[in-house]
Amino acid sequence: MLRIDCDATRRAAVLLDLPVVVTKKERRRMLAREHYQRQQVRRAARDRRRRRRNIVIGIILVAAVVVGVGWLLKAKVFDDEAAAPADAGAVSSVHRGVTP
Repeated sequence: MLRIDCDATRRAAVLLDLPVVVTKKERRRMLAREHYQRQQVRRAARDRRRRRRNIVIGIILVAAVVVGVGWLLKAKVFDDEAAAPADAGAVSSVHRGVTP
């Protein structure tokens, strides 16, 4: 049985400027390759969007935590009225020898 090398025939057809006929198998491979390339482009774009969104969400969460911790520290530690209430037994005013 005589088997014709498809690539050699195609190269000869290109050199002779003859029309090249694409076989069914080659067309399927070409379409599958193009489909895969389009898929890769879509996946890369989706991954870029996901990465950007995750960075923004992370920055917002870190900022919220910093603001929350700052608010708690201000309310509990640095606030003079909350730290030392007047009814805790401390002298609130000094009387200089005058009795009320």
